[in-house]
This record gives sequence, structure tokens and C-alpha cells, in this order.
Amino acid sequence: MSNSFKYFFISFFIVSSVFLSGCIKKESGPQKMEGYTQKTYHSDKYGFSLSFPDSWLDNFSLVEETQNDITVLSFAYNGLPGQEYPIFRIVAYPFETWQNYKNSQELILNQQVFAYTNNHVFVLVRTLDNPYTSPQMEEFIILHRGVNEVLNSFKIDSGKEFKLNKFKVFFNNTKSNPEMLDCRLVYPVEIPVSGTLSYEEQSLRALFAGPSDAQLEAGFQSFFNTTTAKILRSVKVVENVALVNLKDLRTLIPNANSSCGSAQFLSQIENTLKQFPHVYQVYMAIDEDPSRIYEWLQLGCTEMNFYCDKTPFAPIVAEVDGAKIETPTVPNATTTMPEEITVTTTTTSTKKK
Repeated sequence: MSNSFKYFFISFFIVSSVFLSGCIKKESGPQKMEGYTQKTYHSDKYGFSLSFPDSWLDNFSLVEETQNDITVLSFAYNGLPGQEYPIFRIVAYPFETWQNYKNSQELILNQQVFAYTNNHVFVLVRTLDNPYTSPQMEEFIILHRGVNEVLNSFKIDSGKEFKLNKFKVFFNNTKSNPEMLDCRLVYPVEIPVSGTLSYEEQSLRALFAGPSDAQLEAGFQSFFNTTTAKILRSVKVVENVALVNLKDLRTLIPNANSSCGSAQFLSQIENTLKQFPHVYQVYMAIDEDPSRIYEWLQLGCTEMNFYCDKTPFAPIVAEVDGAKIETPTVPNATTTMPEEITVTTTTTSTKKK
């Protein structure tokens, strides 16, 4: 996976007053912030817990600040009084605030949605530099190496996991936008959740099946219909980018590659997937080849689509009894929704205190 793909994340404003404003300095000189000594941190307010390696205890401080209902938790190295620096941060957004904010921002480095509930979205902000010199430099590096261990311990409280009864699918609408002055304007219809597939896959399947007769009468329209209902090969979300692999649909909807058609096509797919808080970019391919779809849509291969890098769609090569076997990164989407039970990408856990 290319570095441009791996590190493309959405920007958001972090309240400027948050930067370790819990540090206390006295006239007699800088004072060391109180070290955190508990093995586990639990937030009753947000419903999650974290555990820390023994090497972290008393070597970091936890600073929590809230402004406009957005809370920033800074886990800061405290080995140098007066110069505390975050090892990483977790920003807790109210769900709707994050959705509105996410869709208005550009993509930048080092920030990632890594967990969410129906009420809050948790955004990870990694520290990419080390501002210290020895010996604090080495101590900071040791703590930094433990970040993944801390993050892997993140658990949502039982009963607070993200769960939907309905999801949205976005189509154009000739009654709401009769002159099609903006080809990207789309409007939602709600679909009941049904099945063992992820919400992302269920929503795309419903989208690719096209509007129902009742929805057509209400003015909804789309290139998608019964002939495109089975074009989805797979969808998965990696580092907040939805990877959508399609069967070759170019002969099924030839008009989608006009300028307005391309805008409609992309807008319906992107808005359907971006309703989920951990998705803020969509990257597509036809039979594992992104260039096929982006050249067909007359967009070409640019920075905005990772220059059509095939790596994220490449099969996984596994060695079995000395033989190398290629397997798809995600199984082909072939099962039917009515026979399935709901699952989500959020991990179930037991509440800890």
C-alpha cells in the first residue's frame, strides 16, 4: 500500500486552547505534571476504556479539555517539566457534529476515525515527531512504541456499540432537482437493515439495485437498476478509505461516463458510503483495477484517486504447504440479504472500571 494511500486522512480543527493547557507552571520554576498511575482508564461519559503498559505508568499525564461539546484527551509525556508533549490524542466528537464537519474538510496527515458509537466518534491524532533531546528523546521513543498496544486495548462498553435499524441510500430526484443544474445533488431514501453483511455492503447493494417503483414515482432516479444489482464484488474500509471493487459495469450504464453522468454516479456512491462516520474517501476499481473506472468516468489517474494504485485491491498471497496461493482481500459479495443477521464493524466489549 503506497504511503499516499496509507496516510491520507481528513483534517479537523482542534481547539487551540486544548494543547496541554492543564500544565501548571509556578514562579519558582516549571512543575512536573501529575503522572497517571492507573493501569486502566475508563470514561463513563463516552463509554470506553483503555489500558496502559507498565512502562507508561507515571511517565505520562492525561489532560482532558472540552469546548463546544468536543473533547480532546491528550496523553502527554511528562518527563521534562514545563515541556510536556502529547504521545497521541483522542478527540471525541458528538456524532452529528463530526458528520457535518467531516464532509466540509480537506484530507491531511495523521488523523483517523478509529472507533464510534451512535453518540460519539473517536478520532485518533498520532504524534509524528519527537521534540526532545537525550535522555528524554529515548524515553519518549519507548512510550511511543507502546501506542499501538494502548490503542488495541480500546473497548466500547457493552450496550453502547454502534447499531443501526436503517441506513440511507442516495439517488437523484427529478422533482427536487428538476432542471439538474447540479448533477451531484442527491437525496436519501431509508432502507431497513437486514443481514449479516456490513452496513457498507448492505447500503451499496441497495444502491446498485436502483430505486423501487414507489421511489421512482416520488421522483427518484439513478443509473442503477435491476441490471446492475449484482455489480458489487467487495467493499472494505481501510484507514477511513472505502475500497469498492466492482464487476465490469461499463456496458450496463454507458451514459454514466458523460460529465453530468459521472457526477451523478460518483455522488450516489460517495454519499451512500459517507453516511458512516469512519468513511471520508471512496476509492473504486473494476476487477481490482482502479484505472478502468476512473478512465471510463473521464477523470484520469490523479492524486485524488491515488494515481490508480492497484495495491489496495491486490489479492493476499498466502503460503500453504510450501505453495503460494492468491486469495481475494475480501470475499466476493454473493449472499442474499434476507437470510442474514446484522453485524457491524464495532467491537463488542465488557465495561471496565
